[in-house]
Amino acid sequence: MGVFESNEKITTSTTKQFAELEMLKGVLESLSVNYEVVFKNCIIVLSPSGEYQVVFEIFSPGGSQKEMFQRLMFYQNHEIKEFYAYDPNDFELSVLIHTEVAGFEPVIPSDGFVSPLLGIMFSAPGNSPWVLFRPDGEAFVSYIALMASRNDARDQAARESERAERLAARLRANAFGFCVTGPVE
Repeated sequence: MGVFESNEKITTSTTKQFAELEMLKGVLESLSVNYEVVFKNCIIVLSPSGEYQVVFEIFSPGGSQKEMFQRLMFYQNHEIKEFYAYDPNDFELSVLIHTEVAGFEPVIPSDGFVSPLLGIMFSAPGNSPWVLFRPDGEAFVSYIALMASRNDARDQAARESERAERLAARLRANAFGFCVTGPVE
Protein backbone atom coordinates (compact mmCIF):
# COMPACT_ATOMS: atom_id res chain seq x y z
CA MET A 1 0.00 0.00 0.00
CA GLY A 2 1.21 3.53 -0.79
CA VAL A 3 1.67 6.39 1.62
CA PHE A 4 -1.83 7.78 1.05
CA GLU A 5 -3.80 4.54 0.97
CA SER A 6 -5.83 2.90 3.71
CA ASN A 7 -7.81 -0.28 4.22
CA GLU A 8 -10.15 1.16 6.86
CA LYS A 9 -13.53 -0.32 7.71
CA ILE A 10 -16.78 1.64 7.98
CA THR A 11 -17.57 2.04 11.68
CA THR A 12 -18.96 4.50 14.17
CA SER A 13 -15.38 5.70 14.53
CA THR A 14 -15.38 6.45 10.82
CA THR A 15 -18.50 8.58 11.31
CA LYS A 16 -16.72 10.52 14.07
CA GLN A 17 -13.72 10.88 11.78
CA PHE A 18 -15.93 12.25 8.99
CA ALA A 19 -17.50 14.79 11.37
CA GLU A 20 -14.08 15.99 12.57
CA LEU A 21 -12.80 16.33 9.00
CA GLU A 22 -15.90 18.30 7.98
CA MET A 23 -15.35 20.65 10.92
CA LEU A 24 -11.68 21.09 9.95
CA LYS A 25 -12.64 21.88 6.36
CA GLY A 26 -15.06 24.51 7.62
CA VAL A 27 -12.38 25.99 9.87
CA LEU A 28 -9.86 26.20 7.03
CA GLU A 29 -12.40 27.63 4.58
CA SER A 30 -13.41 30.32 7.06
CA LEU A 31 -9.74 31.28 7.36
CA SER A 32 -9.43 31.38 3.53
CA VAL A 33 -6.71 28.73 3.67
CA ASN A 34 -5.96 26.47 0.70
CA TYR A 35 -6.04 22.78 1.51
CA GLU A 36 -6.32 19.33 -0.01
CA VAL A 37 -8.06 16.26 1.35
CA VAL A 38 -5.55 13.61 0.38
CA PHE A 39 -7.41 10.57 1.63
CA LYS A 40 -10.26 9.75 4.00
CA ASN A 41 -8.62 11.01 7.17
CA CYS A 42 -6.08 13.63 6.17
CA ILE A 43 -6.11 17.31 5.25
CA ILE A 44 -2.97 19.09 4.08
CA VAL A 45 -2.82 22.88 4.25
CA LEU A 46 -0.97 24.49 1.36
CA SER A 47 1.11 27.64 1.28
CA PRO A 48 0.17 30.30 -1.30
CA SER A 49 2.82 28.78 -3.58
CA GLY A 50 1.27 25.30 -3.23
CA GLU A 51 3.77 23.73 -0.84
CA TYR A 52 2.59 21.45 1.94
CA GLN A 53 2.68 23.26 5.29
CA VAL A 54 0.33 21.75 7.87
CA VAL A 55 -1.15 18.27 8.12
CA PHE A 56 -4.24 17.25 10.08
CA GLU A 57 -4.89 13.53 10.46
CA ILE A 58 -7.88 12.07 12.22
CA PHE A 59 -7.04 8.59 13.50
CA SER A 60 -8.98 5.80 11.89
CA PRO A 61 -9.67 2.41 13.40
CA GLY A 62 -8.23 0.56 10.39
CA GLY A 63 -4.93 2.43 10.16
CA SER A 64 -1.71 0.66 11.09
CA GLN A 65 1.38 1.99 12.85
CA LYS A 66 3.40 1.13 9.74
CA GLU A 67 1.15 3.31 7.56
CA MET A 68 1.38 6.17 10.06
CA PHE A 69 5.16 5.87 10.19
CA GLN A 70 5.38 5.93 6.38
CA ARG A 71 3.25 9.07 6.25
CA LEU A 72 5.28 10.75 9.00
CA MET A 73 8.48 10.06 7.06
CA PHE A 74 6.85 11.51 3.93
CA TYR A 75 5.78 14.62 5.87
CA GLN A 76 9.23 15.05 7.40
CA ASN A 77 10.95 14.62 4.02
CA HIS A 78 8.65 17.30 2.56
CA GLU A 79 9.35 19.60 5.51
CA ILE A 80 5.79 19.85 6.71
CA LYS A 81 5.91 22.60 9.33
CA GLU A 82 3.14 21.33 11.63
CA PHE A 83 1.55 17.92 12.08
CA TYR A 84 -1.61 17.33 14.11
CA ALA A 85 -3.09 13.91 14.79
CA TYR A 86 -6.42 13.65 16.60
CA ASP A 87 -8.18 10.58 17.92
CA PRO A 88 -11.93 11.33 18.12
CA ASN A 89 -12.52 8.19 20.21
CA ASP A 90 -10.02 8.96 22.98
CA PHE A 91 -9.99 12.76 22.46
CA GLU A 92 -6.19 12.75 22.21
CA LEU A 93 -4.32 15.39 20.22
CA SER A 94 -0.70 14.80 19.18
CA VAL A 95 1.40 17.62 17.75
CA LEU A 96 4.74 17.62 15.92
CA ILE A 97 6.46 20.86 14.90
CA HIS A 98 9.24 20.78 12.30
CA THR A 99 12.53 22.36 13.34
CA GLU A 100 15.52 23.00 11.11
CA VAL A 101 17.88 21.14 13.44
CA ALA A 102 15.99 18.02 14.47
CA GLY A 103 13.11 17.67 12.03
CA PHE A 104 9.87 16.80 13.78
CA GLU A 105 9.82 17.63 17.48
CA PRO A 106 6.91 16.45 19.62
CA VAL A 107 4.99 19.16 21.45
CA ILE A 108 2.84 18.42 24.44
CA PRO A 109 -0.26 20.41 23.52
CA SER A 110 -1.49 22.11 26.65
CA ASP A 111 -5.06 23.26 26.66
CA GLY A 112 -4.93 26.42 24.60
CA PHE A 113 -2.10 25.42 22.23
CA VAL A 114 -1.95 27.80 19.22
CA SER A 115 -0.83 26.74 15.75
CA PRO A 116 2.18 28.90 14.84
CA LEU A 117 1.18 29.02 11.15
CA LEU A 118 -2.62 29.13 11.28
CA GLY A 119 -3.15 31.01 14.52
CA ILE A 120 -5.99 28.70 15.57
CA MET A 121 -6.15 27.58 19.17
CA PHE A 122 -6.77 23.97 20.13
CA SER A 123 -8.61 23.16 23.30
CA ALA A 124 -8.55 19.44 24.02
CA PRO A 125 -9.80 19.20 27.59
CA GLY A 126 -9.28 15.62 28.78
CA ASN A 127 -12.28 13.41 28.20
CA SER A 128 -14.23 15.59 25.79
CA PRO A 129 -13.95 16.48 22.10
CA TRP A 130 -11.51 19.13 20.96
CA VAL A 131 -12.66 22.65 20.35
CA LEU A 132 -10.96 24.94 17.85
CA PHE A 133 -10.89 28.71 18.17
CA ARG A 134 -10.38 31.37 15.51
CA PRO A 135 -7.45 33.76 15.89
CA ASP A 136 -9.98 36.29 17.29
CA GLY A 137 -10.94 33.83 20.06
CA GLU A 138 -14.35 32.81 18.69
CA ALA A 139 -15.03 29.07 18.86
CA PHE A 140 -15.71 27.16 15.66
CA VAL A 141 -18.94 25.19 15.67
CA SER A 142 -18.44 21.46 15.31
CA TYR A 143 -19.93 19.69 12.31
CA ILE A 144 -22.18 17.61 14.57
CA ALA A 145 -23.46 20.71 16.40
CA LEU A 146 -24.03 22.46 13.08
CA MET A 147 -26.02 19.50 11.71
CA ALA A 148 -28.05 19.26 14.95
CA SER A 149 -28.84 22.98 14.74
CA ARG A 150 -29.88 22.63 11.10
CA ASN A 151 -32.11 19.65 11.95
CA ASP A 152 -33.68 21.56 14.87
CA ALA A 153 -34.43 24.51 12.56
CA ARG A 154 -35.96 22.18 9.97
CA ASP A 155 -38.13 20.50 12.64
CA GLN A 156 -39.25 23.89 13.97
CA ALA A 157 -40.15 25.03 10.45
CA ALA A 158 -42.18 21.83 9.91
CA ARG A 159 -44.06 22.39 13.19
CA GLU A 160 -44.79 26.01 12.22
CA SER A 161 -45.99 24.92 8.79
CA GLU A 162 -48.34 22.34 10.33
CA ARG A 163 -49.66 24.95 12.77
CA ALA A 164 -50.26 27.40 9.90
CA GLU A 165 -52.13 24.71 7.93
CA ARG A 166 -54.38 23.96 10.92
CA LEU A 167 -55.09 27.68 11.37
CA ALA A 168 -55.81 28.11 7.65
CA ALA A 169 -58.24 25.19 7.77
CA ARG A 170 -60.05 26.76 10.71
CA LEU A 171 -60.25 30.10 8.92
CA ARG A 172 -61.61 28.46 5.76
CA ALA A 173 -64.21 26.60 7.82
CA ASN A 174 -65.25 29.84 9.56
CA ALA A 175 -65.46 31.69 6.22
CA PHE A 176 -68.15 29.27 5.07
CA GLY A 177 -70.26 29.75 8.18
CA PHE A 178 -69.07 26.78 10.17
CA CYS A 179 -68.11 27.32 13.76
CA VAL A 180 -64.96 25.55 14.78
CA THR A 181 -64.21 25.69 18.45
CA GLY A 182 -61.05 24.99 20.38
CA PRO A 183 -57.69 26.62 20.73
CA VAL A 184 -55.25 26.98 17.88
CA GLU A 185 -52.38 24.64 18.60
